[in-house]
Amino acid sequence: RAKHGSRFIALDRWDRNGALVDLPALAGRRAYGGLDLGSTSDLTALSWIVPDAERGGYDAVWRFWMPEAAMDRLDARTQRNASAWVKDGLITLTPGDVTDYDFVKAQIREDLEFFDVAAVGYDRWNASQLVIDLESEGAPMVKVGQGFASMSAPLKEVERLVLSGSAKSPLLRHGGNLVARWMVDNLRVGLDASGNVKPDKAKSMDKIDGISSLVTAMAVAMGAEAPK
Repeated sequence: RAKHGSRFIALDRWDRNGALVDLPALAGRRAYGGLDLGSTSDLTALSWIVPDAERGGYDAVWRFWMPEAAMDRLDARTQRNASAWVKDGLITLTPGDVTDYDFVKAQIREDLEFFDVAAVGYDRWNASQLVIDLESEGAPMVKVGQGFASMSAPLKEVERLVLSGSAKSPLLRHGGNLVARWMVDNLRVGLDASGNVKPDKAKSMDKIDGISSLVTAMAVAMGAEAPK
């Protein structure tokens, strides 16, 4: 795949927003989710963003999964950082060659109990059995297109929050999650003739699933908060 273009979000700006996220303090708070299922042999990402009326902006929480069989490949591509991410609990390994979505489903069920979840966005072209199962249990799943029309405004909002935030007043507080940081570094975007942007997996340097899931969550949040 051709790799070109520059980073959409500079790492120093991203790092400025890396305030710690006090997860227990987010219990019962309104949250918007984004799910990026990818292929079953690779990373799966779930993002939660929790708006904060007092501080402004959002607290962001990520969950990542991957099959054990993909571990060596990811380790090779990340200077063996992936092993440390698994050890630190940032990535959950599932047994075998493909991601076991039962692990994902169990975590989403827990998170639905923990947060006051408004909705969980997912790629409308990737409505797997996982999504069907969750919907049948009453989970508030929402289709989100991954093209320019759906992705541009939320991706630009993520960029705006990161650029506007500072170490003193961060607006996209992400706790310095190292997997998400690696994906921000990888992120390259597609641009159309009208200046719209979207995450571009083909142009990106490596995995961006966590950022795609973040943008999907932001799309859900912006849809919910838009004037009716």
